[in-house]
Amino acid sequence: MTFYDYKAMDGKGKSSSGVIESGSTVGAINRIREMGLYPTSVTEKKKKAFGGKGGLGSTKKSGVGFFAQKVKTKEYVAFMRQFATLVDAGLPILRSLKVLAEQQTSPYFRKVLEDAGTSVESGNSLSDALKRYPNVFSDLFVNMVKAGEAGGVLDQVLLRMAGFYEKNAKLARKVKGSLAYPGFVVTIAGGIVYFLLAFVVPKFSKMFAGMGAELPGMTKILIGVSDFLKSHMILFIGILASLFIAIKMIFSTDSGRYYFDKFILKAPIAGDLAKKVSIARFSRTLGTLINSGVPILEALDITGKTVGNKIVAENIQMVNANIKEGESMVAPLRQGGVFPPVVLSMISVGEETGKISEMLAKVADAYDDEVDNTITAMTALIEPAIIVALAVGVGFIVIAMFLPLIGMIEQMTM
Repeated sequence: MTFYDYKAMDGKGKSSSGVIESGSTVGAINRIREMGLYPTSVTEKKKKAFGGKGGLGSTKKSGVGFFAQKVKTKEYVAFMRQFATLVDAGLPILRSLKVLAEQQTSPYFRKVLEDAGTSVESGNSLSDALKRYPNVFSDLFVNMVKAGEAGGVLDQVLLRMAGFYEKNAKLARKVKGSLAYPGFVVTIAGGIVYFLLAFVVPKFSKMFAGMGAELPGMTKILIGVSDFLKSHMILFIGILASLFIAIKMIFSTDSGRYYFDKFILKAPIAGDLAKKVSIARFSRTLGTLINSGVPILEALDITGKTVGNKIVAENIQMVNANIKEGESMVAPLRQGGVFPPVVLSMISVGEETGKISEMLAKVADAYDDEVDNTITAMTALIEPAIIVALAVGVGFIVIAMFLPLIGMIEQMTM
């Protein structure tokens, strides 16, 4: 037998709550009805999934067991489109969740949907059921579903969200893809330089020591670096690892992340890309929320949490405060210095004409293209810069190694 927390109302509308013991959720609901009450919420007490702490019954963002679990964007989007089709076909929410759970290849996602179905069966709304799994369903998605339930357009909202996540994933792939090739080249270049310093330079060093010749400054520097790497490689790796951990810890704090985002926005080339990505994400998220019937203040609050840059998020909070006072969105956005005049003009026109969501969608589409162009330009600049840096590094090593030999040859011919 299992214990269930319940909330219910009597025939006069008076609410009550308590704990009841039953073999199933349906049994608990029937027992509550036998008491002359109308159950509004029935949830299993101390529910755990897979027997672990922080399991599916928990609202913590940790995963199942020892490893954090996430649902792939591909599976997530497919779930939304299939859900929209089933709802549009007239299938009840509970039945739709059961059908979708059976189709999932991910055991974790299947269990999430099964538990969500149980929650809906116990009398909770779909948005409340999904809200229990923040590591799977974001605040953005939950609020969109809530708006769809309230407006009776859940299927349309689900399709809109599928498109939204597809475009966001495409944008993320573009940014990561732009860094993949330069990262690969830097890794190869670092490997080549390390090989020369660790294995080639020591052989030349021994040869020069045997000759007893006076070495040029470049050669001494190179041999010094090579000796350090050979003698203190573990220390060098430890310093790099400590530096990486320290940077990660700093960026994990609110203040560290704030100053990093501020620095990125002001950086010469990366700043332009960061601004365009933030504008595209802001416009797409806010436009989608408004178009789905989410109140503007709530929509701005959600957008601020999902925009991905603390400076822009702070700017959005200023917008929220302005709207509460009955003022326009444009003034605080202009003050933030991230949004260019053309975007501010489009938002202003959208506010005046009552078509803010359409204007934001156009801004998002335009800035998706801008991100494409900026990434292409960055890649075109980064590739030759890396090649030049590699050529300079290898050239320095080669020249430093051959300078003493050239000097010896000149002395022998004199």
